[in-house]
Amino acid sequence: MKTRPKPIAFDLDKDGITQSLLGSWVKCRRLGKFLLQGWELPLSKEAAAFGSLYHALLATAYDAIRETGSVPAFMDVSDDWLKINAGRIVDMQSCEVMLAKAFALWEPYWAYWWKDVKEAQWMAAESQFDVRWKGYRLRGMRDGIFLVKGTPTLLETKTKSRIDVPGILTMLPMDWQNQFYLTASRAEGIPVRHVLYNVIRRPALIQGRSESLPKYQERMKNSVSADPEKYFIRFEASYSDKSLADFEIELLTKLCDFEHWLANPEFTYPNQQVCQGFWNCEFMEACSSGDFIGYTKSRQLFRELE
Repeated sequence: MKTRPKPIAFDLDKDGITQSLLGSWVKCRRLGKFLLQGWELPLSKEAAAFGSLYHALLATAYDAIRETGSVPAFMDVSDDWLKINAGRIVDMQSCEVMLAKAFALWEPYWAYWWKDVKEAQWMAAESQFDVRWKGYRLRGMRDGIFLVKGTPTLLETKTKSRIDVPGILTMLPMDWQNQFYLTASRAEGIPVRHVLYNVIRRPALIQGRSESLPKYQERMKNSVSADPEKYFIRFEASYSDKSLADFEIELLTKLCDFEHWLANPEFTYPNQQVCQGFWNCEFMEACSSGDFIGYTKSRQLFRELE
């Protein structure tokens, strides 16, 4: 007689769930299983690492702005991140290039948006939420919530290699992360329904063979300064009571399905339609070969909340 698989060793009630984990499981149940088991490739993709870097820089900058009214120098905010992450999520050479790109964006970004940032009435910046909603523990990290003429607005920042304006405008009304964060924030008692979607384009200039890193960095900065509208774009979105109510039904259904799966892991299967895309799934090699050579069980659950 075949032995029934043991339930997944994850306590939904105790540990809670983030939009990232639930979204990954919805995309592919095997992906969700591997994430919960702690598997990962030792080094992550540079694009994801750059997003982590820039969010960390912004968090430090927002704190400084609230305390001193001015933007800190780039090196002051990058040193701490570098000490923690250099060689951990990307190799050192990639890390140096990432920092050069972040430096190229830093001063032009604050110059372009300074008026908005200075006048914003911040309720919270880079703040965690941990709230009970319909019996489930929802967790996450918001980029910020601020008041616009007394109306709470959620700030969500993304770094992208290209900015597909028509695609973003089509996606925003049904954006999964935005609505998850709005639902959690409203459960906390913050009546937010508006989102400012803040997009930052990563410089795509290629470093010349004989070009030093400082010269490459300065050339990128000059490119950004000369055309900030290309690199910094913001979109506004508002969600109606009906759209938020519809999302709540969808979210509750996914949470119930996820909870049932945790207790019944035999219903784990791969979704081969999402193995390849703009980025290939990091577990495609493991699924294809059937082993985890090259992988480590070092992934920390909810690393994004650190």
